[in-house]
Order: sequence, then structure tokens, then C-alpha cells
Amino acid sequence: MENLVRIWFGGVREASDAGEKEIPETVRLTPLQRARLRILLRRDACDLLSLCIRKAENISMKEANEIWDSLYSELMEDAIAGIWNEEENLALARYLASCSEGIGDTEDFCSFFISALEGTETGTREEMEAVARHVKERSDKCLDTFIKERQKLQERSGSDDEPPPGMDEFEYIDWVITH
Repeated sequence: MENLVRIWFGGVREASDAGEKEIPETVRLTPLQRARLRILLRRDACDLLSLCIRKAENISMKEANEIWDSLYSELMEDAIAGIWNEEENLALARYLASCSEGIGDTEDFCSFFISALEGTETGTREEMEAVARHVKERSDKCLDTFIKERQKLQERSGSDDEPPPGMDEFEYIDWVITH
């Protein structure tokens, strides 16, 4: 299971990074703004992710939720790494709490995005929403591609003669015993 956490961590982080790269170069983000943006993108990617993990890996909902829990914790820790200022830590904690229930639709994402980049001189609200939509679309597309690749991999190795990918040695022993 730990291997699957790492695999999905990489997929979500890659999708988040792809979205972040869509921020125009003219927009200079502070470390706090960048951390908020990473929290937003990763939290948005995690909405309904346990269902995607379950389907792509062909595992139980309990296992998918366990992977999601570990994955989410690691993603958030990674997003805020490097912020040592107590005031900024408090601001990040408040921001993380504000989006902890999930992001929701694109309009909500845009509001969270504008909040994350608060203090940046980037233009009108409409321009910021357009950037937010572009960032979200890029991140979503990258994550969808990753999920489809995981599903194809599972389908290729889905025969009963081969163990599912991503097993550690103990999971493999359990699989051998049960098959």
C-alpha cells in the first residue's frame, strides 16, 4: 500500500505542478502565496480521488480511503514545506482549514484561487478568474491522464495469474496465499 501512496502522490503532485506552471510569468508569488496555491491545487485534485484510486487500482473502498488519508497528509506537508515564519504558518493553517471540506465547482475554485493569491497585483477579478480556470483545467487534464494510465496498467496486469502492481513484499505474500 505504501507503494501506491507514493505512486498517487507523484501523480497528484505532477498535476498540481502542471497547473502551477500555468501562472503567467508576470505574476510573482511570495512563498506564502505559492504554498496556498499548492494547497488549493492539491486539495482540488483530492476531491473524489479515493473513488478514482479504488477504480484504477481495483481495490476495496477501505484500502482506497487508507491510501487517500496517507496521500492527503503527505501532499499537504509537502505543499507547506519551507514556510518557517509563525505568522505565515498561521495563515496557511487558516487557508488549509478553509478548503478542508473540498473545493467544489469551478466558481469555488476561482474564489479560493483569488484568496490564495491575495496581495498580488495581477489585474481585475475577471482576469484572475480566467487565470484560475486555465490553471484548474491544466491540473485536471494532467490528473485525468494519470488516472487513465493507472487504469490501463491495471487492465493489462489484471489477469489472475499476475499480482496487481504496486504491492510491497507483505501484500505480495498475502496475494500469493489467497490466489
